[in-house]
Amino acid sequence: MKKNKLSLIFFILSALMFIVILVFITQALSYKPGKYTFKLVGYAGSFNRKAVKADKWPIEPYWMMHILGIFGMCILSFVRRKEEGIKGWQAIMTGILLAVFGYIGAKILFVIENFKYVSKNGLELSGVSFFGTVFFMPLAIPIIKRILFIKAKDMEYTDYCTPDGLLMLACIRLGCFMNGCCRGMVVWKNDKPLMYPVQFIECTLDLILLGVILLPVTQKFFKKGLYFIFMGGYGFIRFFLEFYRNTSKTGNLFISENDRQLQSDGELSKILSNGQIFALVCMVVCCCYISFFMYRRRKEKTGGNER
Repeated sequence: MKKNKLSLIFFILSALMFIVILVFITQALSYKPGKYTFKLVGYAGSFNRKAVKADKWPIEPYWMMHILGIFGMCILSFVRRKEEGIKGWQAIMTGILLAVFGYIGAKILFVIENFKYVSKNGLELSGVSFFGTVFFMPLAIPIIKRILFIKAKDMEYTDYCTPDGLLMLACIRLGCFMNGCCRGMVVWKNDKPLMYPVQFIECTLDLILLGVILLPVTQKFFKKGLYFIFMGGYGFIRFFLEFYRNTSKTGNLFISENDRQLQSDGELSKILSNGQIFALVCMVVCCCYISFFMYRRRKEKTGGNER
């Protein structure tokens, strides 16, 4: 499959997601006492779990989307395997191991962020921090490469794995929407509650970023550096969407106990959440890479004679 066609698929999916966003928003704004027109729409434009009897499913919708994401990564890896001369079984195992190591990274950061809670209540299957995956994967991908006996260079294999991670994040965000977590703030428009559809918006933007990264021009221009572009793009998306999430900032790792108490009283409402701090780190790393990348390109063009 040509790369342009692969990008087009995700651009089309993002367009469909945009339509879904509009449907849920218009349903929330046209609410009539008693019910919404579409049964899948719940309070303020959230997901109506009762409409699909989610509580009776053998697997929670949230985890169903994780499984779908793993399948998606395996398929995407398999379709793109010839780029790095990777065998079919290696491509499929790449998707599976990326999911495993990604979960480990997300869980590690979650424990760090919520150490008191975890030490009191123990580890649970749920509860992850996606930026843990983002920061951990550059360490995990070379390990995966060696486990699977893949001959590609580390940065080339990282380029190969980068789109898989974005696809998984998009699927998980759909799971968040169906689970009712990571939701947006509720505002009132014309006496009707409207919840910012941040999960849908993030999923849509992740798919757009995925389509951009899969474009041949992007892969050629940022060869051996696609992961940094992913970090910058994902960080940018998360930073601004966090302003519209109902995420509490009282657990922020970067403020003192005194400031945390003031914040709970509403005096420090502008303090950034952990997610926004991590998003800024991602954007800074991306900017540093681009600066180094442009410097290297200029040096190559001048033969290293610039001053």
